[in-house]
Amino acid sequence: MHATAGDADDYVNATSALQDFGVALVSLIGELLRDANVNIHSVDFRVKQKASASRKISGAGDRYADYADLHDLLGVRVITYFADEVDAAAAALVPEFDVDAANSVDKRAVLDPDRFGYLSLHYVAALSGRRSNLVEYKRFDGRKFELQIRSILQHAWAEIEHDLGYKATGSVPKETRRRFSRLAGLLELADDEFQRLRVDLAQYEDAVKAEINTGAGDLEVDQSTIYALIESGLFDDLSEGIAEIFPATVALRTPRVSVARMSEELTRLGVSRVEAVKSLVGDWAPYALSFARRWLADRPSGRSDSHRTVSRGIGLFYLVYALAAASDETVRSQWAASRMHADSTSLESRVLEVWKSVVDELGPPPSIPR
Repeated sequence: MHATAGDADDYVNATSALQDFGVALVSLIGELLRDANVNIHSVDFRVKQKASASRKISGAGDRYADYADLHDLLGVRVITYFADEVDAAAAALVPEFDVDAANSVDKRAVLDPDRFGYLSLHYVAALSGRRSNLVEYKRFDGRKFELQIRSILQHAWAEIEHDLGYKATGSVPKETRRRFSRLAGLLELADDEFQRLRVDLAQYEDAVKAEINTGAGDLEVDQSTIYALIESGLFDDLSEGIAEIFPATVALRTPRVSVARMSEELTRLGVSRVEAVKSLVGDWAPYALSFARRWLADRPSGRSDSHRTVSRGIGLFYLVYALAAASDETVRSQWAASRMHADSTSLESRVLEVWKSVVDELGPPPSIPR
C-alpha cells in the first residue's frame, strides 16, 4: 500500500531525528573538507516536506512502500566555488561514507546540455560502520541521506530554474527552451572561465613570489605583489612591534580582502612600485610604529585582548595610515573618503592630530618613494 498525504504518523516516524542528523552531517562534512583542504562555499541540509515526499511515492509506482523507503528524505548539499572542486569534494567525502552506488548518479554525464543547473553529483549514502559506532552517531546508524555536490553557478542556475517553474523540457514552449539552452551554455562557459582565471592568477602569484624572492625586476603594486611581500616577511618586524602594543600575537596569514584594500590604498597614495614599498619599510617603520602606538592608546578602557591575534599585514596597515597623514590635503582627503568611514572628516582630523605627535617625536619623515 502506497503512502498518502494522510499518513502523518508514518511521515513523522520516518523523519524523526533527521533534523539532528542533518546538523551532525553538516558539521562532519565541513570538517572533512577542511581537513582535505577543499575550499567550498557552503554546506547545508533540508528535510523533505511531507507533501513533496507523498508526491514522490505516489508517482513512483511500486518502488516505494512508505516514507522510510525514500533515500532523499534528508538531503545535504555541498556548494563549491569552482566546477573542478566538485570532484575534489567527492574524493574527500565518498571514502568516509557507505555509498549506495546503485542509487547514486553523476548527472553531469547523463543530462542534456541545457540542464546545466542539474549537472551535479548525487550520492545516496549512510554513515560508515566505523563512524556509526561512535557514541555521537549511534542513533543515526542505517539512516540514509542524499549528498549533492555542485558548483555555485550550477546551484544558482538550478535555483532560478526552480523559481521559474522550469522542470521538464516538454512543459515550456520551444523558444523558451532555446533561451534556456543559450543561457546554460553561457553559464557553463563562465564556470570554465572562472576556473581558468583561478589557475592563471595562481601562476601569476607564483611568478611574483619568485621575482620578489630573487629581487629580479620592479613589479607594480597589486594584490598579488603585496600579498607576496607580506608572505616574504617584509613587514614582520613592524607587525611584531605593533602586536606588542595590544598585546597580541601575529597570525600566520593575512586575509586576502585586507591585502586588496591595502594595495589599492598604496596606489592611491602614489606608491605604485614594489621597490618603493621595500624602501618605505626601511625608512618609515619608526613612523608607522609611533603612529600605531598613539592611535591605539585611545582604545576603550577595559577592553580585553587576551588570546588576540592580529594580521601579519598589520604593519603595512599602519604604514598606510602614516603615509596618508603625511600626504597633501587633497590626497589625504581622498584616502579618508575611500575608507568608507562613518565620518571621513573626523577620520582625517584624528589622523592629522596623531601624526603631529609622531613628527614632534621623530622629526619630519623622509620623502615618500614613488
